[in-house]
Formats: sequence, C-alpha cells, structure tokens
Amino acid sequence: MRWWLFTLLGLYPGVMLILVGWTVYVVRPHVGNRLAFGWAWKAAVNVVAEYAAFFVAPIACAFMREAGLRKAWIAVDSGLAEVSVPAYRLPRWARWLETHDDEYGLLPGGTYEDAIRRAYERRGLWWGSVRWLWRNRAYRFSSRFAVQNTRRFETRDLGGAKTLIVMRDWERVPVAFELRATFRSPRPGKVGRYRAGWKLADWTDGDGLAGGATGILQTPSPRPFQSE
Repeated sequence: MRWWLFTLLGLYPGVMLILVGWTVYVVRPHVGNRLAFGWAWKAAVNVVAEYAAFFVAPIACAFMREAGLRKAWIAVDSGLAEVSVPAYRLPRWARWLETHDDEYGLLPGGTYEDAIRRAYERRGLWWGSVRWLWRNRAYRFSSRFAVQNTRRFETRDLGGAKTLIVMRDWERVPVAFELRATFRSPRPGKVGRYRAGWKLADWTDGDGLAGGATGILQTPSPRPFQSE
C-alpha cells in the first residue's frame, strides 16, 4: 500500500488507529483485556513514531556518514550477486529509524528486495535508503516493545479468514499474539493480507529459530495487493 499518499493527505494516523481498535475488538475475547489493551497503547505510540519516520527519514538520509563496508546485492547479467559496498550510518539523533538487525542498521539496506534494489540502482543512495526506511518505519523504536520466545503457542481459527497465534508464559498466561487475516483485493489476481500484534509466526515451528525481526511489535499492516 502506498502509505506515503495517506501521509501526505494526513490520513495515516487516523487509519492506523482505527485498525488498532478493530484488532483489539477481534482479539480481546481470546487474549483478555490486559494483553489486548496493553498492545493497543504500544501500537498507538508506535503509530506516532512511524508517522514521524515519513518526514524524518528523508532528512536523516541527507546526513549519512561513511561507516566502512557492508554486504549488498546487485544485479548482474547472470542474476544477482552479493558484493561488498561502501556502508553509511544515520546520525545519532535518527538511529531510532535503523533496521538494526541488518548489519547494525548500515545502509544501503534491503537490497535483497527487488523494489528496494531498483530504487538504489535507478535513483541513488539517498532515495534507496529513504525507501528502505519507509518500508521498515521506526524499526529500532519498535524493537523496544519486542517479546521473548516462550515456545508455548496455540493457533486458533477465528473464522472469516482470520487466524490468531497466541504465545503464553510458563503459567499459561497470554503474553503476545499475532492476528492474521485475508481479504478480497481490489486488484484482480491479488489477495489482501492483514497482520497485527507481534511477529510470532516464524517461532511457531517450535525450534525457536527465526530471523531478527521475529518477536518485534507489529502495528496494523494491511497489504491489499499481495500475490496469491
């Protein structure tokens, strides 16, 4: 979804807070008031940080400084190749924007994603970095609300194409959840997906191995144009 358009129109905070309320309405009967509303206030704070990130990221990327080398993917005749490229770091006042689990937040980041890599290739370091930080808004800030893996999960089918993953502590008290839903996309051949809560799905295989983003707070994330 083109969230920058919602931002320019001033709609982003309102739309996101409505989705926070809807998520609480759906999950509260299954996880209780304490967890549902505990997530809601954290998500609301994060929405403010994400909204600010749209405006701060372009400024912060103009003040990047060199910081050695990092790995990045580039397009070559045979496909993609991983190479070492000059690395850059945001100024200290903007490091709450960093994707800190990806080589300590060094830029250029996200070159393994086609859209981000093309942004770097076509429009340079500044624009590619802005796109990456918009893609992962206020990422380091969100990590403050991350949860640890307890390896006690249950998955519930809520009906209406909605699934709820609940993580419990050793006393079987719910401590985190992830709500996932699918919906009809306005674009033929696509499907809409929704995600909110915490990123837990990669932990539910039981071995506790997952990427660095797993466990981080997930504000409402509607994606209306996903591949089926």
